[in-house]
Amino acid sequence: MNWAAVDQAMAHALRQTAEQILSQSPPMRVTLAELERQLGRPGWAGKRRAKLPETQATLADVTESVEAFRLRRIAWAREALERSEGSAPAWKVHRLAGLPDHLSEAVRHALDATAIPCQ
Repeated sequence: MNWAAVDQAMAHALRQTAEQILSQSPPMRVTLAELERQLGRPGWAGKRRAKLPETQATLADVTESVEAFRLRRIAWAREALERSEGSAPAWKVHRLAGLPDHLSEAVRHALDATAIPCQ
């Protein structure tokens, strides 16, 4: 097998799939497992890490941390509430985003900063 060509093709496919996942509403987290599911190859890249260096670099670039995903969910929830209700109180953003009670300081700050007080 030409692993260099396979690596390049897989890296390209992962970038395209990540863009598709990022454009979905409601937001879905970009993870290795989700990328592989979308490509119809669950577990494929994980088993071949040593042979696919470009793919591994791409995965490091496109996958999201939990905190980054939560920040994206907050932005999505705020926009959705503003469109439908005209306001986005923090408690509604928190609920619509599906966030747990215990949040990191950065996520809590973003939740408080982006929410518009009820009028």
